[in-house]
Amino acid sequence: MAIGPATWHRPGDPVVLGADGKVTQDGDVLFVVDAAGRVYEEDGEPIAVVQEDGHLVGRDNASMGRLGPVTAAFPGSDWAWLSIGSRGEVTRYDADGDRSQDGYWEGCTGPVIRTCTLITHVIALRDYVRQPRVSVGVGIGIGIH
Repeated sequence: MAIGPATWHRPGDPVVLGADGKVTQDGDVLFVVDAAGRVYEEDGEPIAVVQEDGHLVGRDNASMGRLGPVTAAFPGSDWAWLSIGSRGEVTRYDADGDRSQDGYWEGCTGPVIRTCTLITHVIALRDYVRQPRVSVGVGIGIGIH
């Protein structure tokens, strides 16, 4: 991974990749990335690592998807769920293939683009996990009066 200053302009506060690999938002460190493809908490606690084949492996060998140069796939999927375009635009794809824009990266050129893809993917996974889930239940009840 190449580390260089870049900014993801998206709704809310921008996400900033510092030259030191720290990824911040509103001044808070979200995580740190390094040239070996490791992602870890500010205190050094590991979050994930990019394998040579592009797979992202988390704690306890959990699959966290797959990373390409400008695309990332959700864990267990063969299809990209996000990509970064030639002008830095972040596009997300839902299960039906519909597209939505999620801001744009500034400073993600050359080999830094893969690092920006990694950061985008890790944040998208975090957002996905935090998203409330709606479930519908059907039940049969017997009432006694």
